[in-house]
Amino acid sequence: MNYAKAKKLVGNQPTFALKNMVVALSTLQFLNTPAENLRLKAAQIVLKGDPADKPEPFKQYALTGGTGTKCIMNGNTWAESEVV
Repeated sequence: MNYAKAKKLVGNQPTFALKNMVVALSTLQFLNTPAENLRLKAAQIVLKGDPADKPEPFKQYALTGGTGTKCIMNGNTWAESEVV
């Protein structure tokens, strides 16, 4: 599973929610359904981060913003949160 598929599977969740998901799903793995095991692997991949998603020098990015704003705080990528 690549980063894009993992991100699509877990959605646009904040980091704390992904960490809580990993803890909850990895506690008693033998009780997990196959869908829960897939979600666990996806959350672990998203927490590691996208290796291709890095900020570029001399570009401006929106770090914070309100609800619905494309910014790093809301879980968007560096490319999505670039200020044009």
